[in-house]
Amino acid sequence: MSRKPTKRSSMHTMAARKPASAKCWQLSINLTDAAPTDRLLLAGGMRTHEMSVTRLIEVYYDLPGWLRAAYQGN
Repeated sequence: MSRKPTKRSSMHTMAARKPASAKCWQLSINLTDAAPTDRLLLAGGMRTHEMSVTRLIEVYYDLPGWLRAAYQGN
């Protein structure tokens, strides 16, 4: 019995997260035109930049703008 190929989604992944340690998350983002900063580092592979999140307060300042730019860029 052959299977039909499934339809691929046209949505692209703009960000990904993974636990780096018990108290730190590594967030990878696709930002094609963003310059690296002390918190937003260049990454290799499928994502262009990455950052570490160790405290919830770090999410409120820079992350919404970076996610918005990644979403609009894809």
